[in-house]
Amino acid sequence: MFAAVLVAVLVTLALTWIYNEFYVVNRLWATREVPEPPVPSTQWLLGHIPQLLARPMASFRCFHEWAKEYGPIYRVRFLWRPVIVVTDPELFQPLLRPGPAKLHKYTAPYKMFEVFVKPPQPNIVSSPENATWKAVRRAAVAALTMNNLRLCFPHITAVTQRLINSLAAAGPEAVQDIDLAAGQVTVDVIGLAAFGKDLQATCRTAQSLDSMTTHAGQQLTNSSNSTKIVGRGPEVLVVIKHLTVAMQARATNPLNRWFPWRQAYHDLMYWGGRMSDLVVDLLTDMESNPPPPYTLGAHLMACKYPTGEPLERNQLLAELGLMWGAGFETTAHTITWTLLLVSTHPAVEAAVTAELAALDLLATPQQPQPGQLKWEHLAQLKYLTAVINESMRLFPVVSSGTIRITHKPITLAGYHLPKGQPILIPFYSIHRSPALWEDPDAFKPERWLDAAAQPTAQAQAPATAAVVLTAAGDSQTPSDAVIASVPNEA
Repeated sequence: MFAAVLVAVLVTLALTWIYNEFYVVNRLWATREVPEPPVPSTQWLLGHIPQLLARPMASFRCFHEWAKEYGPIYRVRFLWRPVIVVTDPELFQPLLRPGPAKLHKYTAPYKMFEVFVKPPQPNIVSSPENATWKAVRRAAVAALTMNNLRLCFPHITAVTQRLINSLAAAGPEAVQDIDLAAGQVTVDVIGLAAFGKDLQATCRTAQSLDSMTTHAGQQLTNSSNSTKIVGRGPEVLVVIKHLTVAMQARATNPLNRWFPWRQAYHDLMYWGGRMSDLVVDLLTDMESNPPPPYTLGAHLMACKYPTGEPLERNQLLAELGLMWGAGFETTAHTITWTLLLVSTHPAVEAAVTAELAALDLLATPQQPQPGQLKWEHLAQLKYLTAVINESMRLFPVVSSGTIRITHKPITLAGYHLPKGQPILIPFYSIHRSPALWEDPDAFKPERWLDAAAQPTAQAQAPATAAVVLTAAGDSQTPSDAVIASVPNEA
């Protein structure tokens, strides 16, 4: 009896696999006319996987190089599974905007973002645009209004000042880890501005945090028996950093996904579990001590399904975990990249300091205590805003881009794409495309100040930049660039 059941299960699985692969092979045949980078004949079955694995933390550069050689639309293969890559805004903008041509999100690659809670639960990134997705999106948009951000602003300046005081206390000769400092301030800003909780990561010295990171497995095993989240910023910082590395290892090497005995798989499970514990403690703390009504956490806790029922606790945990974890890396790395670029471009640094000095916001030997940064100053810091935009252009937080899937047969740039065809839109390639930007690899904040210096795609270029610069997801690591080569911007 058992043998018969086992055979039936195996046959069913085999037939299901054959059925699915039939449609994959059909897509491979249907897209055969789309240009494709060459694959060695001995690696045909693997497709482009070996070339991407050869640069595991910089696979987005492969897509950029292929775009320059094969044009605005080309095909890559993962095994025999084809993915169409599109880098021309005139082609991909209709696919992203509301309308009949808009494509649905291809959810499979985003499942890795469910690792922030245990058991894994779909969230706003990994789920399709269903009723839950719409409810959570409405809550997030409502939380991020200009008025709410203005109310959060004092918390942002307070934790930033706390970090500045900590760095100053180390003395002018101290060597500072800016990547770590960016992580500290990001953890505390998210804690206060998003959840109304002071995590106090900026209260710890860089040396003590570095020690925690180096010996994380031993020092954090039983770091706290409390479900209170206040004051646990150092633990949050270490857990998210290690989880990010584990997620990158999974994303860049399929072996880490398919073989659970590999160390990378164990790391992902361990640090994902640690993150899940923190998210549970965060929600428990928020339930007993509700955050201010203007925070993201308060809006998510008040979020309701279309039926009027509140989000289930597991769903709320999933959304909090995603926004906590993904929000950390994107923000911290943007800070670090921006400071790196400013510090390696003296003319830009001089222009930034001049703008700050004009608003009495620059500390100098003659005026060691500058004026207090106010909300109203943000609109006046036009050059600094341009610097941040240019930093995000060169090093987008979602370097690999977004991936969509056709829900019906479509024609794109003269090529016929079947239903179910994944389409990748790589932001790194778009941001450095010579067809869109003059001198695309140069750091030129002035291009954001002069309308004539905007991308050469004329009328559609500013909208393209806005779409890309406000996205979120995986990112490259600034510290890797510093180690590799500062002059070449890694």
